[in-house]
Formats: sequence, C-alpha cells, structure tokens
Amino acid sequence: MPYNFDQIPEVNTVEELRSWLTEELKALSQSLNETTELELRPSKHEPVRPREGMIVHADGTNWNPGAGVGTYRYQGGVWNKIADSGNVATTTDVLNGVDTGKFVTPDSLAALWEKGSNVASSGTISLGEGEYFHITGTTTITDIDFAVAKDGRKAILVFDGVLTLTHNATTLILPGGANIVTAAGDACRVVQDAGDNIRVTWYQRATGKALAINGPPTYQYLTTGTGATYTTPAGCTKIHVSMIGGGGGGAAANTNSGAAGGTTTANETVWRLALFGKSSKQPPTGPELSVARNDWHGLPL
Repeated sequence: MPYNFDQIPEVNTVEELRSWLTEELKALSQSLNETTELELRPSKHEPVRPREGMIVHADGTNWNPGAGVGTYRYQGGVWNKIADSGNVATTTDVLNGVDTGKFVTPDSLAALWEKGSNVASSGTISLGEGEYFHITGTTTITDIDFAVAKDGRKAILVFDGVLTLTHNATTLILPGGANIVTAAGDACRVVQDAGDNIRVTWYQRATGKALAINGPPTYQYLTTGTGATYTTPAGCTKIHVSMIGGGGGGAAANTNSGAAGGTTTANETVWRLALFGKSSKQPPTGPELSVARNDWHGLPL
C-alpha cells in the first residue's frame, strides 16, 4: 500500500501530536516494507551535493551525465550509467570496440570467437561475425576484408578447395612474399594490421608439410660457346650442375678435349659466375671440379 501524506491535523496536546506521528510512521514503514518497485523520476539537473552510491535518473537532455537518458550511480566522483534493456551492445558494437556506455551479453561477445558463415571465394572476400570461417570455391583471392573493420581483429580460414591467394606487399601480405596455391583442408590465420591491410601470420598445409615458398626448381641448359645467364630464384641457396657430354674440340679454356661422354673438368668459380649472370672467356684461377657424364653437383652460393 503506497504512503500518501495528507496534512498535519490540528492537535491540542502533546499526546495528540505524539499519537499522530506514531501512526504516520507506522504507515510509512508498512509502505516501504511492501514496496516491490521503485520509481525514479527524470532529473533535469545534477544533484548539488552528489554522494557516493547516489542513484538518479537523468533526462539526458537538460542533464546528460555522459551516455544519454538513463539511470546513473555516483561512484568515485563519476556518474556511471547502470545497464538497462536499452543499453545492450549489439554484435556490431562489440566488433567495433569503441562504445563505453553499453554492456555485453554472452551472445554478442560470441561474435568475437564463434564459427561464422561459409564465405564463397572471390576477388575480394568479406568476413562477418565470428573468428572461424570456411572458404569455399576455387576463385583467386586478391583481397580480404572484415565487414566490421578493427585493427588487430583476427580470423582463422579453412580452405575447402584449390585456389590462389595473391600476395600484395601492402594489402594482403603472405608468408615469404609469394602467392600461395591452397589445397582442401589448408588453414591460415589473418590479422587486420592497419586499416584495410591484412597480414597472414601463419599458413598450415593439410598434409603437415612446410609451405613451399619458392616453388619447384628451374632448369636451364647451357651449351658451349658464348656465355649464358641464369636468373636466380628468390631464396635460392644452392645450384646443381649436370655435365651431359665432353667438349668436341678442346679449344675452350675450361674443357678438356675428348669424345662425347668423356670426363670433363669445369672450374667451380666459372660455373658459378656463368649461371648467375656473369661470364668470363678466361676462367679465373681456383679449385677445379671434375665431373663425368650425367653427374650432379651441388654448388653452394
């Protein structure tokens, strides 16, 4: 039963006043004991003397403690908004990570780590809510974006098919600085580094094998005569030289005379220079490498 104060009745004695006060206090006590709800009327002004623990309802227009209309609690010299049903962060709010006036539910928090919807491969793919995605299709991917962009946001991608990830030194940075051809079951982790730029921090083959950065070896056949140039692949640390046959006339400074298929002597320094862009008609002095037909020799660089 709510308490309603009427007015002070006319009393003639102290006893009558005492009796009236007693009854009023009983009625007030009963009303408080039976209270199941509390009404806070909107306040247009900040309390003159706010005290620790004070609770008020700000109208948000004439007086806005910081987060608009709502109920605030005074704590540590600051008005902090108390969460209510209209103050719940959406999944987008959580992914943006900038709102300080809303509270997070378990459902909205899951947007940071749950499995998201499958994403069809295309030139540019967009990752929505979640942290774990399957990439379907075989279309080459040249760019990866987050639908709600935030530097530092991460995601794990699992590829369901064979496609090409195209390296870009700014917008899609891949391990080794080279394109990657995926296989079904391969996985990688992407991180938004700065703005729209994505970095792949690790890539794991479904087979468990290491990621081949430089691709298969290249081959070049060199014949006697003028010098030839071999373009060194990035990351190359060793070349292999195979002698197919001996010299026919023996006039060259780095070959012995003899019939085809015979033993040939090649200066190691000459081979190294010839294969990597330099040639010399006169072989420099240095250790010699004796090779026979179809021998293979690894030359460290």
